[in-house]
Amino acid sequence: MKSHPMLHWFLSRSLQARVMWMASIILASAFLSSVYFGMNMASREALDQLQRQSQTKLGLISDSMTGWVAMRNLVRVREILERRMTSDDLNHLAYSEHTGERIEFSRPHLPGKRPDWFARLAGLHSAGLSQPIIIDGKTVGLLTIEANAHDQENLLWQQAVNNFLWGGSTLVILLLLLYLILRTNLVVLHSLREAARQFLMGGQPIRVHAPVGAAPELLTAVQAFNDLTSQQSALLQELERKANEDLLTGLPNRRALELALADACEDRNHTHAFCYVDLDQFKLVNDTCGHHAGDRLLRELIQMMGSFVGRQGLLCRIGGDEFGLLIDNASLNRVLQICEELIQLINLYRFRHDDRQFRIGASIGITMFGRGHPDLDVSEIMIRADKACYAAKNLGRNRFQVYQGNDQGMQTLEKEMDWVSEIGSAMDEGRMLLYRQVIQPLRPGEPTHHEILVRLRDRSGQIVNPAQFLPAAERFGIIQNIDRWVLDTTLEFLSWNQDGVDIYNINISGMSLADPGFLNHAIDVMDKKNVAHRICFEITETAAITHLEDARHFMNMLGSMGCKFSLDDFGSGMSSFAYLKELPVHSLKISGEFVRNMTSNRHDYVFVSTMTRLAHDLGLKCVGEFVQDPETLNALRELNVDFAQGFYLHKPECLCRGCRQLRYCTLPMSKDKKFISLAAA
Repeated sequence: MKSHPMLHWFLSRSLQARVMWMASIILASAFLSSVYFGMNMASREALDQLQRQSQTKLGLISDSMTGWVAMRNLVRVREILERRMTSDDLNHLAYSEHTGERIEFSRPHLPGKRPDWFARLAGLHSAGLSQPIIIDGKTVGLLTIEANAHDQENLLWQQAVNNFLWGGSTLVILLLLLYLILRTNLVVLHSLREAARQFLMGGQPIRVHAPVGAAPELLTAVQAFNDLTSQQSALLQELERKANEDLLTGLPNRRALELALADACEDRNHTHAFCYVDLDQFKLVNDTCGHHAGDRLLRELIQMMGSFVGRQGLLCRIGGDEFGLLIDNASLNRVLQICEELIQLINLYRFRHDDRQFRIGASIGITMFGRGHPDLDVSEIMIRADKACYAAKNLGRNRFQVYQGNDQGMQTLEKEMDWVSEIGSAMDEGRMLLYRQVIQPLRPGEPTHHEILVRLRDRSGQIVNPAQFLPAAERFGIIQNIDRWVLDTTLEFLSWNQDGVDIYNINISGMSLADPGFLNHAIDVMDKKNVAHRICFEITETAAITHLEDARHFMNMLGSMGCKFSLDDFGSGMSSFAYLKELPVHSLKISGEFVRNMTSNRHDYVFVSTMTRLAHDLGLKCVGEFVQDPETLNALRELNVDFAQGFYLHKPECLCRGCRQLRYCTLPMSKDKKFISLAAA
């Protein structure tokens, strides 16, 4: 519905303008109405008074002229009327007889102080009266009189002007007072609006002050708003403090550190340093004494470190046992001195819990930036310091390392860290592949085994050898993700190929071996897929010895479900024979460093022969790997080795290639780990 233009104009005005317009109209209407009705009443009173006076004059004139009329002396009547016309201040006086005789006197209209329209509006000009002249019971004539209302009209006009002036002044004063009242209160409303808008936009809250004379309701609203913003401001300040503060140690957290680094990056006139501090042996305290003890260690150590750092830099907690130290306007030598003293301080600290005592160390990675150094953003600064910290740990821990992009060790470390990112992307994008290599039985009645091997397809389509990326996965703790994916994918493949009898060997890293979560996951998927009897886990002797209790528990739990176990790289460690009785393994895979040259090196041949007899005496199967020629294969047969594996017998190929029951391939893999047809791929 289309609104009227005047209504639209009115609604588009401000609240103050609308109120003033409406008040002006109402007050003006009331004022004009009061003036009009007042003047009307005064005009009626004046008219009544004038008519009474005219009636009196009419009677007197009639009495004075009745005798002369009876004697028909019209001359005398004229004299009386003329005299009365002057003395009684009349506008009009006339006498008319039935015979047609007429005597009439009139006074011309004289201008006064009032305008003509006011005289017409007042209506006093209509104050005329007539009276018949009766003699002996008969009407002989008619006397007409009209009094002069000039004075009454002037008086009414003056009264109207005075009323208008006083009323108009009152109206203006009332409107002015209304404007001041409105302005006083609207200023408060505008202040509240601006303060609320700024507060909602994230600015500092403004305290609103109500001027004198503001309405009590607005004063209450202002007080409530100020109380609310004060509470909100205090809450926001507390949240801001907590957002930039580590709750455990009270140090600035990672967010505060990044903000400080961003400010430092803007300063190109000075040299700055960022130090990435990682505590050594802190996990030992957490695992041995519990997290409460670890928290207490951090609080005690941070108190010492904070006192040492003081105003030399900004100490922040990045997370866990990792800290950041930002040192502004310092030379490299000064930074190295601070880091060396900090490491010494941490080395002197002893943490005591119950009856035990622990010694903590620290590895520090240093990145210089600012004047004389390449432009770096916050992320790059932290990454470089993190890499330098890893380098310090690789060099033996409890030391510091400055990031140098041209350092060979640093370049190797950076490549490994790049592999960490590439592995994650490959797993997300389905570029991780499973290959298999046949482990051929050398004695009749033994099932064929297949060792599961992991490969990675890079973005150019080339297959990457695991020797390039698995060391990085182990170093940076993501090998467990690969182990879990290999297990899930292999079991998925076997669930599609349950008619076979071949056994598939899966390699397990030491980290997965020691992870209860991996064991629980393996038990769960084994139970669902029902193919545990076709799985053999290969565990390196180094991993088994390092995590002996975990390895024994892992083998007992999965062995009860039908899984088999093989001790890989057997003979590469000096403790192998001592730990054989501790582990429920089913086979030994002799280290390839002995098998490779056994036909040309007498000592290697003796080692292989001895380990084969040992395995058989213990009731275990024996596997010889790295078979590269027929001579080595014949030598293994002569020693009654049960299985052989190597490029001479079979080169690794895609897991599903050659599978008669199911033509599926693990390249590529779908997101839900379902195999995609080889033809479709």
